[in-house]
Amino acid sequence: MSVEDEIRYGRTCSLVLNKSVAVLRRVVKHSYTTQGAPSFEVFLNNNKHTLFHLLFKQCCCGNKSTVTPLSKYQWKLLYVQTSTRNPHGQRGECPCQYTAISGVTPDVMDVSLCCLVLSNIYPGVSMPDIDTIRDVRNKLIHASNASLDAMLYLATWNKVEAAMLNLAQGVSSTFRSDTINAVEDLKNRLMDSSELSELKALVMDEKRISEGERRISEIEKVSEYI
Repeated sequence: MSVEDEIRYGRTCSLVLNKSVAVLRRVVKHSYTTQGAPSFEVFLNNNKHTLFHLLFKQCCCGNKSTVTPLSKYQWKLLYVQTSTRNPHGQRGECPCQYTAISGVTPDVMDVSLCCLVLSNIYPGVSMPDIDTIRDVRNKLIHASNASLDAMLYLATWNKVEAAMLNLAQGVSSTFRSDTINAVEDLKNRLMDSSELSELKALVMDEKRISEGERRISEIEKVSEYI
């Protein structure tokens, strides 16, 4: 593994974890404001039931989910519990027991959570582009080696950049131009050792959260049969 391979890996991580997440957050904001929600908090309360069923398999309304892609960690970034008792007097959790955190903004969301919200609330947004960013993010944080050779770097970079620009265009042509400038700046500027260390720490944080969520999910699945 050469120094150049490490730099290419770090640069790509920055593209995905720093630059693409900014685009995804902007797309979320654009989506809810164009539909009349004055704030992210209002948007979350309007879509609480949909997101609720991405975490809880069953609730008092009788709906059951076999797939729960939203983690408790992610849910707690968005919502706070206002009551421990089901207001309908029934068993199971209820969306009515939760409300969006006061003053919450899209900035609390990482790539994974942004993609989850967009794919479930706004399916009209380009899903191939969202899937591209999410898949590359997952490959980067779970990579066995923090390196990319020149060929893989170029292919990965071009794929993510194209996805980002497609999503940015859906917001405005001005935002797309701003995104192009941000991507070019990242691509051409030097990266020192301190910045690479910060990026590695960011990747480790993402990986630690992801692994923690996976373990919790496995424990909960086992507990269902006890």
